[in-house]
Amino acid sequence: MRHRFITSVCGLFLCFLIGALATPSYAQERGGFGFRVQFGPDVERLVNQAEDHTSQLASMLEERNRDALGDRARDLQSQINMVSSNFNESSSYDRRAQVASVLRVAESLNNAMRYRRVDYDVQRQWSMVRTDLNRLARIYGLRPIY
Repeated sequence: MRHRFITSVCGLFLCFLIGALATPSYAQERGGFGFRVQFGPDVERLVNQAEDHTSQLASMLEERNRDALGDRARDLQSQINMVSSNFNESSSYDRRAQVASVLRVAESLNNAMRYRRVDYDVQRQWSMVRTDLNRLARIYGLRPIY
C-alpha cells in the first residue's frame, strides 16, 4: 500500500515536472493574427531573386522545347515581374494579393512539373523557384507550394 502511494506521488511529480519544462518552449511558438510582413531590402531581394530564377527556368524550358511548361513559366515570370515593378508603390495588402496570385500560377506549374518528365537541371531550377516562392508565402502568411 505504501509502495503504491509513493509510486503514484512520484509519477504525479514527474508529470508536473515535464509540464513545467514544456511551458517555456510552448511560449516561444510564433503565434499571432493576420499576416506578418517584413519590409525592406530582404523581401525586395527575395522577389528579385525569384524573378531571376523564374526567367532562367523559362529559358531552360524553351531550350528543351517544352512549350506548355514554358508558357506556364512565362506566365509565372510575368506575375513576378508585376510584383517586382509595383513593390515600392503598393501597400502590403496589395502586395500580399499579388503574391497570392503568383502562388496560384506557380501551383499550376508545380502540378504540371510533377507529372511531366523533365531533366535534372530543370527540376533543380524549379526547386530554387519554389523555394523562393515558399519563402515569400511564409512572409505574407500564405499557403506554400508542396
